[in-house]
Amino acid sequence: MKKIKSLLANFYYFIKNFSKIQKFKSFERKLAKGILNKDIETAKLLIDIKKLIPTKTKKGVSKFIPFSAASKAKIKAIILANFGMEMKLLNVHISDDLKFT
Repeated sequence: MKKIKSLLANFYYFIKNFSKIQKFKSFERKLAKGILNKDIETAKLLIDIKKLIPTKTKKGVSKFIPFSAASKAKIKAIILANFGMEMKLLNVHISDDLKFT
């Protein structure tokens, strides 16, 4: 008897809230697509920025020697000048050590 009651209660809940369930499922699908698109755009932006860095550094600088604080500041200023608006829209931040968050 308890199983029948719980089965009927579950069926009643499902029928009563069917429209809400469908609405939230559609919202969930739209949000998943939006998150995926934002992640793709962020990845493209970071690739473009990483391609820009070697073009703006001095020629003959070894990639194994770390940048000085002054050159990091110059590179950060160049990145913010070129990609500042896109970074703001995608909520990407750059630290003083040229690390992206």
